[in-house]
Parts: sequence; structure tokens; C-alpha cells
Amino acid sequence: MMCAFCTQSSAQLSYMDSLTGDLLYSDDFSNPASGWPRVTTESYTRDYMNGMYHISVNTSHTVKNTKVPAGMDFSDFVLETMVYVVDVPEYGEFGLNLRKDVENDDFYRLVLNTNHKFAFFKYKNGEWADLIPWSRSDAVALDANKIKVVASGEDFTICINDRWVGSCKDGSIRSGVIDILGETQDASQAHVAFDYLKIWSIMGASEGQIPESRNILTVGTGKQYSRIQDAINASTDGDTIEVYSGTYRENIFVDRKLTIRGIGTPVINADRRGDGITISADGVALEGLSVINARGGFLGYSGIMVYSSSNIIRNNSITLCDKGIELYEADSNLIEANIIEDNDDNGIYLLSGCDENTIRGNRISRNGGDGIHVYESNRNMIFSNIIADNIGDDAYDDYNATELGTGDVNRWDDGSKGNYYSDNLCTDSNRDGICDSPYGIPGGDCIDRYPLASPSPGPSVIEERPPEEPLEGSRSATVSGTQSGSVSLGGAAVDIPSGSIPPNEDGTPGTMVISIEKTNMRPELAEGLSLVGEVYQLGPEGTVFERPVQITLRIPEGVDPNTIVGVTTFNATSGRWELIPGTVDPDERTVTIFTDHFSPYALVRGADEWMRRNGGWIEVVNKHRYNTISYLPCNGEDRCSILPTHTEHGICIQNAVFRDASVAGLWTPPNNWMILAFDVPAESTRSETRERFWVPAGTYTLTEFLFVSEVNPGDPMYSPCRHAKSKQTKVYQINPGDVMRFDHLDESSLQGSPCFLGGYPCRSVLATTARTGTKTSVHTGDVQVTLTWYANADIDLYVEDPNGDLVYYGNPQVPSGGQLDRDNMCSNFEMGKPENIFWPTGSAPPGVYKVSVNYYSDCGGVGAVRWTVRTVAGGDVKTYTGVLNTVGDTQEVTTFEIR
Repeated sequence: MMCAFCTQSSAQLSYMDSLTGDLLYSDDFSNPASGWPRVTTESYTRDYMNGMYHISVNTSHTVKNTKVPAGMDFSDFVLETMVYVVDVPEYGEFGLNLRKDVENDDFYRLVLNTNHKFAFFKYKNGEWADLIPWSRSDAVALDANKIKVVASGEDFTICINDRWVGSCKDGSIRSGVIDILGETQDASQAHVAFDYLKIWSIMGASEGQIPESRNILTVGTGKQYSRIQDAINASTDGDTIEVYSGTYRENIFVDRKLTIRGIGTPVINADRRGDGITISADGVALEGLSVINARGGFLGYSGIMVYSSSNIIRNNSITLCDKGIELYEADSNLIEANIIEDNDDNGIYLLSGCDENTIRGNRISRNGGDGIHVYESNRNMIFSNIIADNIGDDAYDDYNATELGTGDVNRWDDGSKGNYYSDNLCTDSNRDGICDSPYGIPGGDCIDRYPLASPSPGPSVIEERPPEEPLEGSRSATVSGTQSGSVSLGGAAVDIPSGSIPPNEDGTPGTMVISIEKTNMRPELAEGLSLVGEVYQLGPEGTVFERPVQITLRIPEGVDPNTIVGVTTFNATSGRWELIPGTVDPDERTVTIFTDHFSPYALVRGADEWMRRNGGWIEVVNKHRYNTISYLPCNGEDRCSILPTHTEHGICIQNAVFRDASVAGLWTPPNNWMILAFDVPAESTRSETRERFWVPAGTYTLTEFLFVSEVNPGDPMYSPCRHAKSKQTKVYQINPGDVMRFDHLDESSLQGSPCFLGGYPCRSVLATTARTGTKTSVHTGDVQVTLTWYANADIDLYVEDPNGDLVYYGNPQVPSGGQLDRDNMCSNFEMGKPENIFWPTGSAPPGVYKVSVNYYSDCGGVGAVRWTVRTVAGGDVKTYTGVLNTVGDTQEVTTFEIR
């Protein structure tokens, strides 16, 4: 290996120009359909904008690279491109991967940064090597860089902005694809735009990377060929085959880069002998063909079977086949404006390893399987399709963000419009053509945020969209420890009973601002579960209530209440979304849960098969009617008034051994590990109350009991008698699909059982872990800023007031009235305990406030820490989240103004 780097050399530049041969690939990015992926997620964007191709990365230590969609490997070449720096802070990088061997993940990498530096590396067999180490060059500009690279055998020559900056020899990687890339390293973001990308062959080098001719071959009656396959066999890369009207009984294999175009209405009849069309070459275009009768075989045949990448399948019809269009380990394909109907299995099937494909503007209906089925495939864009009346799910996607993270998630909308699903009976209250609520794709965690409310007349490609509107604001109410209160927003409501607000640290009654906000968070749900409606952030986080509070979520119109599993909530301690089964009222179309803390909440819909596959139900029945049957005192209860009674039939989960720990980790148990069926309300026409609670499969130790209490007729001086009696504790096996039913329990059947005076008879060993958070209130006022986190670290909150004074641990009170009343540090650390800065009512000065957070100390070797900040200002409540990666990191959270 030999490397060199120096300043400008006219001889080197002349040599590079002399090597330029035939043009292999060119793109000025003016056409958004030229084949580059269009992907936008929370962590990155890769898309056409303003006549260039943009790569924007929003998380640190992340590389996002995109393969040149040329459909070939490159060995010896001359490459030239312009790279514009949109926003690349210090330590951000951008550049190229060269000769990338995708199978072994070996490549060369050329990178530049905004410190006037460049470097050239080799990555082979999992190890990095510096071919040209980071080197400063005045040729590297801060705003725009013209990059030119010559790769000829083992020789590499690099030119930046028409200045030669370095050469190197290394021949260990001979050929591969080319990527363009953006990289953050220690920066929080990096945004670059590529333009005028051209790749030439080396003059005098071995050709073969480009076809020698571009021919048009014709197929049909009186044409050059009577069979399509004969024309394919006679073609070379780059040729076009025009197929005229007629029926062709063939099974076609496309093993070279061709355009096959139907003229009129040609029909390919696979005659039940195999796949209709099999594509194994990259860069194939199929247009205007009809495929039928691809049926039979052990696994079934497909109308179009794709094993390659960067193909275009457009304006075709696939009917009466086992499967419509199937992809296997096929990337960056465009499937557009096809009609896929009346097939026996899936309409479009991404079987495995199919990434960065675009599926848009297709009509997929009346198929015997799923309309679109995505299996173990990532970063696909699926939008503007009409998916209707399929026997299976209209859409299915097994992407599991819990295992894979959110960066590679499949997108079922383009940010403005999604797909039409006939099984999504939604409302469109503002008549904009978009459903009021998102559509959860069955099978995994994917969401169509903008499902279409009705089908369009036919397949079409949608236009660019304006930026999405911000979410609705917040609702809040101030509640003290001696009051009850409620807050509602959209489909969410929270009810705070009197006595729920914890006291202040000095014992005086606490006061709390209870808030509800809509949030863009998207839960990472288990396979078979999907989101229904909005995700709501309830606040404040970090406080444990004295008494459970009630949260009610309304089931959106068009959603069957019987499909609702319950509520999902984010557990900040474990960093996972958990399932709370909840109480579903199909008549009121609501789901209710009780909780002693706040976090984000959302409704979850689950396929019955997932619930039956992973667990069963415990069902408890109570037939007692409230305020009937006189109280029967136990021994020791000698001051009872023998009043009518209230009863609770309960099951205490004393212990559990779960069959699948991963399922149990996503599940939230009942409050205090007890399942309670309350008695029938006095005015109800029902004869019984049933409480059914889903539990993961496993072995359970259960205690069945009956709690009985007198009903106080309204005498404030009388304390009603109450007691509980239980059956003997037993061990039960709950298998997938089981319903463990506990029928009505009458006190007469518990004669001889011990009496537990005053409360419930069981204390689960599983309930020994205390809820993280504080059991005292923090102060509020005109301005309140609260920081919470759930890791053994010291994170500090800073608020600067309009006078420039900073409130933080080193300056806990400022002249304007702002003060820090809670500091959670390593020496007195409590998990979930918030830091809080506030200005008392009437004291906050008008002007702009600035909020930031700092990673002061890692108390327990936890590394990166996720934080949440809630601001309350002038009645407006907002919640922000982020991650501090290392000690010393500071992040600006927000600014707000008090008028």
C-alpha cells in the first residue's frame, strides 16, 4: 500500500481528464422518478428536493448511504459530483463509498468535513484502515465541493474543487456498487445535497460495463420474434423489447437489463407451469403487460417474480395467479400503477430482505391473501394505493421496532397521503380525503398516518404535498390535593379524584397542573398489535399519585370495539412500550384504565390470533347488586350497623412464571396485581358484571377472594364495616387461548374461611417493586418547567429568564422570583424524581425564557440518558423529549414567551 497527498498538480489533473471514457451513468436529480429512494423518518431523510438529492441525518453516530441506482457494479471508473453543505456542524461528514461489496460489506470510503479536511479509508473484513488519514486541504470548501475520483486497478486519485489532493494504491477490493453518504459522528445532525453525478469508464480499460448497442426488438404476429423469450435471448443490456397485442403462452426469464413494453394489450399466459415473468437482472423495466394463470407448485407461483434491484414495474395487470407481484431480496424497485386483482394469495408480497422499494398508485383488490404483505423487509415506501376487499388483511407488515429500532421502519404514507384500505371504516370530518385517525398496519409497528377516506377512480401517482400541519395544542387544569378535577382533549380524558394529588415536601396540600397533549410518538408494539387513533402525553411525569386516577380513551368511529386489546403506555424505566389490557365499554366506545402515574398513552388494536397465540384471559364474575343484602359481621366487628352491602369479587396474582419473557416484558399487570369485578350498579338492567383481563401464557399462583363493605347511607360520622374472605391459594396453568373463568362467589360459600378486616386479603410478591417517581408535589405558578429522567445519572435543568438571570442548581433563586425547588443528584438520587423550576403566580416577568438541560454526572455507568421536559407557561403546556449521550453534553430544549 502506498499513499500520497499534496497540493495542486496540473499534471495530475490532465492525467485524470485523459482517462475519461464512455459515460456509464448520469443524474442531475431534476427527475424525482430517476430511481433514488425517497424515505423520511424521525432520524433521517433521503429524498429529491430543489433539483438535488438530499441526505439529512438527525441522530449522532449515524451513517446514511444510498446506492447509485445504476444496476451494475463498478471496477475502474471516473466519478464526478457536486456536494452542497446544507447544515453540517463540526464533526459531521459526507462523501462516497466506492467499490462496495454488498455481500461482504467491504468498501473504500472518501469523506470530507467542514474543518477543511478529507480522508480515504478502507473497510474490509470488519476492520478499518487509513489509506489517506485525515488531512487538511484548502481545497475543501465549507459550502460546496466538486469531488472527482479516478479508480483504475489499484490506483486511486482524488481531486476536490479542481485541485488534486491525494493518490493511493490498494487493490484488495476490486469492484462493487457506489454509495453517496452523510454521516454525523459526534454531531447531532448532518444535511448535504448531491447534484450532477456522473460516472465514466476508464479510457482504454476493459469495457463490458456498458452495452455496445441499444436496439429495439419487436414481438408479435409479423414481427421479428413470435415468442418473447426468443427476443430476450437475442438481446443485450440496454435493449428495448416491444410486445404487441396477442396471447403468449410462456414463462419468461429476464436475465439482462432490458425494457419490455406492451403495445396494445399483450397477455402472458403462464399456463400453470411456473411464474409468469421472472426478473433476475438489475435495471429492468416492465410496462403495459397482462399476466395470468401463474398457478401451481408447492409454494405457489407469482405473476411477476423479482430477485433483483432497481427495476420498474409499471402499468401492468396481474390476475388469476397464485400471487401477484413477489419480491425476494430485491431492493430499490418501483412498483407503480399496476392492477393486481383476483389472485389466490397475496397481491404484492415482499418476502424477505426487500429494502427501499417504492410501491405507489396500484389497485390491489379481491386477492385471496393479504393485499400487500411485507415480511422481514425495511425502509420501503408504500402510498397512494387502493387496497380493497382482500380475503386476508388489506395490508400486513411484520416490522418490529422493539427489535429493530425505528430508523429502518417501512413508511405506509409519503407524509401527506397514505393508502385506501377497505377494512378501515374511518371518518373524514373536514372532508379533505384523509381519515381523521391513523391506521395501524397489522403484523407489527407500522402506521399509515394519513389513510385515504375513499378510493380514487384508479391507479395514479400522487403529487408533492405541502408540509404537514402541527398537532392540536394542549389542555390543562390546576388541581389541589383537596379537590377533584378533570381534563379532556380530543379522544382522551383524565379524572382526578379528591385526595390524589400528593402533598408538598413540607406536608402542606400539593397543587398540580394536569395536562393532556397530542404527541408524534409512535409506540413500538409487538407483532399482531397496532395503534388506534392518537398518542396522548399526560403530565406531569415523575409523580406518584396518592390514589389511582382514571384515564379514558375514546375508540374512534369505524373501529370495532371488540378488536381493542387495551392501552399501551411508555415505561421510561425499561424504555419499552407496555400493554395495559384496560376495560372496554363497547356501548360507550371507551377504554378505561386506572394508574398512579403519567406517561404517554394510546389505544391498541390486536388481532385475536396474536392474543390467543401469546396468552389467555382471566375472567371474574360478580352477580351481587350494589346496596342489597345485609352485611354479615365477622368476629371482632361489633359496631356494625348491618347495612346493605357492596362487594368486589377478586383474583390476586400472587406469583407468575411466564412462558415467554419477551411477551411479558410488553405487558403491564393489573393494578396491585389484582383483578376486581365490582357488583352490578343498582340502576343497571344487567344481571352480572364480568371483568376479563388478558395475561401472558404461563403458570400463575392465584388467590380468589370476596371483599364486602357496608354502603354508607350518607352519615359522615359513620365508618362502614368491611372485610374480605378468600379461598385457598392454588396454582393454575394458563395456556395460549385459555379462558380461566371464576364464577360468582357468594359469602355463604366461604363459611369457615378466615376474615381479613379492613382490606384485601392478598399481597402479591410481584408487587414489591415500588413505582419510580416522587410522592410529593412540585410547585407551580405562572411558569413551571419540570425535567424527568429514569436512569442513575445527574441531569440538570437550566432556565434563563427575560433579564438574563439563570436558574439552576448553582443559582437556585433569582430576583425575578424564579426558583429551583427540586434537585435530583447522585448524592440523593431517586429514580424518576423530577427537577423543577417555577415562578410563583403573579411574579413571572414578561419576555423570553430559554430552557436547556445538561448531563452533569453519570452516577451508575448508564451512558446515554433519555429526558423529558414539560413547560407550563401562561396556561400553555408543551412536552419535549431528547437524549443526552455523554457527560458534559448540553442541549437547548425550547424558548417561550410570557406576554
